[in-house]
Amino acid sequence: MKIVKVSNLIQPNGTTDYKGLDLEKIVPGSQLYPDDNTAYFFYTGNVVEHVDVTVITEEEYNAKKKEIKSKAPLSYDERLELIQKAIDDLVLGGM
Repeated sequence: MKIVKVSNLIQPNGTTDYKGLDLEKIVPGSQLYPDDNTAYFFYTGNVVEHVDVTVITEEEYNAKKKEIKSKAPLSYDERLELIQKAIDDLVLGGM
């Protein structure tokens, strides 16, 4: 199994272009879609040679995953917790 980065994923006409990779061979749940028109995923097939397809290391994949997670919006529960803390600080003086 390899970890693949596909650049220029979204074409100008709005369609996705996986550069000839077999979508059935993408490991479900491994896909990362950052905001830079790329896709990262684990792939079980043969990787085609293409200028926009790169085999990357697990370290690179994990770094991108961490970067995406750090930019993700807070969950509903996380936001509620922060709101409750702010209310407690205002009402109870930080107790």
